[in-house]
Amino acid sequence: GRVTDPWDRRTLLSCLQNFMREELLADGYALSPSGVYAMPHLLTVEGYREFTAGNLPHHDDPEIFGMHENANIAFQLQDCEVLLGTVVA
Repeated sequence: GRVTDPWDRRTLLSCLQNFMREELLADGYALSPSGVYAMPHLLTVEGYREFTAGNLPHHDDPEIFGMHENANIAFQLQDCEVLLGTVVA
Protein backbone atom coordinates (compact mmCIF):
# COMPACT_ATOMS: atom_id res chain seq x y z
CA GLY A 1 0.00 0.00 0.00
CA ARG A 2 0.87 3.65 0.05
CA VAL A 3 2.01 5.69 3.02
CA THR A 4 -0.03 8.88 2.97
CA ASP A 5 0.12 10.10 6.57
CA PRO A 6 3.23 12.25 7.32
CA TRP A 7 3.75 10.60 10.73
CA ASP A 8 3.51 7.11 9.25
CA ARG A 9 6.00 8.14 6.58
CA ARG A 10 8.37 9.46 9.23
CA THR A 11 8.10 6.24 11.22
CA LEU A 12 8.63 4.09 8.13
CA LEU A 13 11.69 6.06 7.03
CA SER A 14 13.15 5.84 10.54
CA CYS A 15 12.69 2.06 10.60
CA LEU A 16 14.17 1.65 7.15
CA GLN A 17 17.13 3.85 8.04
CA ASN A 18 17.87 1.86 11.19
CA PHE A 19 17.25 -1.67 9.97
CA MET A 20 17.80 -1.79 6.21
CA ARG A 21 21.56 -1.51 5.82
CA GLU A 22 24.19 -2.66 3.35
CA GLU A 23 25.81 -5.02 5.89
CA LEU A 24 22.59 -7.07 6.00
CA LEU A 25 23.61 -8.55 2.66
CA ALA A 26 26.97 -9.82 3.94
CA ASP A 27 27.33 -13.60 4.27
CA GLY A 28 26.82 -14.76 7.83
CA TYR A 29 25.68 -11.36 9.15
CA ALA A 30 24.19 -12.14 12.57
CA LEU A 31 20.65 -10.89 13.04
CA SER A 32 20.59 -12.01 16.67
CA PRO A 33 23.17 -12.16 19.47
CA SER A 34 23.19 -15.97 19.49
CA GLY A 35 23.84 -16.19 15.76
CA VAL A 36 20.90 -18.56 15.23
CA TYR A 37 19.42 -16.02 12.87
CA ALA A 38 22.03 -15.09 10.27
CA MET A 39 22.11 -14.19 6.60
CA PRO A 40 22.81 -17.25 4.43
CA HIS A 41 25.04 -17.26 1.38
CA LEU A 42 22.55 -18.35 -1.22
CA LEU A 43 21.73 -17.03 -4.64
CA THR A 44 18.63 -18.96 -5.66
CA VAL A 45 15.07 -18.96 -4.42
CA GLU A 46 15.24 -22.72 -3.92
CA GLY A 47 18.36 -22.28 -1.79
CA TYR A 48 16.56 -19.81 0.47
CA ARG A 49 13.61 -22.16 0.78
CA GLU A 50 15.88 -25.02 1.85
CA PHE A 51 17.71 -22.76 4.30
CA THR A 52 14.55 -21.52 5.99
CA ALA A 53 13.04 -25.01 6.14
CA GLY A 54 16.11 -26.67 7.60
CA ASN A 55 18.07 -24.11 9.63
CA LEU A 56 15.59 -21.86 11.40
CA PRO A 57 13.82 -22.84 14.62
CA HIS A 58 10.11 -23.68 14.48
CA HIS A 59 9.35 -21.21 17.27
CA ASP A 60 10.88 -17.75 17.25
CA ASP A 61 12.85 -16.83 20.35
CA PRO A 62 12.26 -13.35 21.80
CA GLU A 63 15.87 -12.44 20.95
CA ILE A 64 15.02 -12.08 17.26
CA PHE A 65 12.67 -9.25 18.24
CA GLY A 66 15.22 -7.68 20.57
CA MET A 67 13.43 -8.84 23.72
CA HIS A 68 14.69 -10.61 26.83
CA GLU A 69 14.08 -14.34 27.42
CA ASN A 70 11.56 -13.48 30.13
CA ALA A 71 9.25 -12.06 27.45
CA ASN A 72 8.60 -15.64 26.33
CA ILE A 73 7.79 -16.71 29.88
CA ALA A 74 5.36 -13.82 30.27
CA PHE A 75 3.71 -14.73 26.97
CA GLN A 76 3.37 -18.38 27.97
CA LEU A 77 1.85 -17.44 31.34
CA GLN A 78 -0.67 -15.17 29.63
CA ASP A 79 -1.49 -17.87 27.08
CA CYS A 80 -2.00 -20.41 29.87
CA GLU A 81 -4.31 -18.05 31.77
CA VAL A 82 -6.45 -17.55 28.67
CA LEU A 83 -6.60 -21.31 28.07
CA LEU A 84 -7.55 -22.13 31.66
CA GLY A 85 -10.04 -19.29 31.74
CA THR A 86 -11.70 -20.70 28.63
CA VAL A 87 -11.79 -24.25 30.03
CA VAL A 88 -13.23 -23.16 33.38
CA ALA A 89 -15.85 -20.86 31.84
